[in-house]
Amino acid sequence: MRVPEAAQARKAIWNAVNPHTGKRRLFEAFPEALIENMNDNEMFVRFKVGSTFQVVGSDNYNSLVGSPPVGITFSEWALANPAAWAYLSPILAENGGWASFITTPRGNNHAKGMLDAVKGNVFDPVANPRGWFSEVLPASATGAIDEVTIEEQRAIYVGLFGKETADMLIDQEYYCSFAGALIGSYWGAEIARAERMDVSAWRSTSIPSIRCIPRGIWARP
Repeated sequence: MRVPEAAQARKAIWNAVNPHTGKRRLFEAFPEALIENMNDNEMFVRFKVGSTFQVVGSDNYNSLVGSPPVGITFSEWALANPAAWAYLSPILAENGGWASFITTPRGNNHAKGMLDAVKGNVFDPVANPRGWFSEVLPASATGAIDEVTIEEQRAIYVGLFGKETADMLIDQEYYCSFAGALIGSYWGAEIARAERMDVSAWRSTSIPSIRCIPRGIWARP
């Protein structure tokens, strides 16, 4: 499993405890009776059947090139360096392996681009065995977090960031919106709003427009 940073991987996966059960998440996924041995420093598990599992950070993807995984799961893919997939995917292509990508949106970045690129290539075991399975599941669909809790959090966000940014954060973190902007970015809220509007509405605002031309960027008020 690949997480954006190795330190994050240790906290979020290797040492993580399920607050609902009090059990270490690693052992919920892999019962200890199945494990042959473990290496805590390497965050590595070897199973009695010979299979292995390892948690690593994709921030140092160069150190992973040459490894022979059969499958890779990228957790928090929107925060990871997309170059990790560029360099590791040939390994999976060579050995007939698989990959999965799990993430919360973080704006219109590489995670959104990848989703758009593959969602039309739908997996079918007969008609399209080389296709992709994809789904976007907001809290309203999973029921993982109830609406009352979400609205309580919205009120706190309003106090911290103002209503517009608060609404974008709620849409991003709980409802899987890719329109959210990074907090503190210039014109972030305006750009996100414009993406949900038509071009004429965007041009009617008082924010300067930016046009891309072949030889550079020209900005005018």
